[in-house]
Amino acid sequence: MKVVLLFVMVAVIGFFAVSYVYKEKPENALWLHGTWQLAYDPDGNVKDYMVFDSAGQVALKSNLRNAYATCQYASKIGHVTISCMVKGKERKIALEVSPDNNRLTNSSGAYYSKM
Repeated sequence: MKVVLLFVMVAVIGFFAVSYVYKEKPENALWLHGTWQLAYDPDGNVKDYMVFDSAGQVALKSNLRNAYATCQYASKIGHVTISCMVKGKERKIALEVSPDNNRLTNSSGAYYSKM
């Protein structure tokens, strides 16, 4: 019984150690900072903007002057995740980054290009 318990403990500790070592690391996101404009939307929605800053915030704008939401973002190689509080609930937007860092694409296929 003690051997089984010891084996389970070692396995759990090993799993967490491997997960920590191989966890995707945040990247240097200097390329992300600045204004991005909606360049294509398969739904035909109007153009909007996202402005990423160095403090980990992104302003979502319907025009270049007025932000309708200020959210947090996290950047990892190949991905950007935006987290916003909407009516007391966290909403996440997952964006895939193009290999050349020139395009942010959401799950519907709409994409933003840096201005």
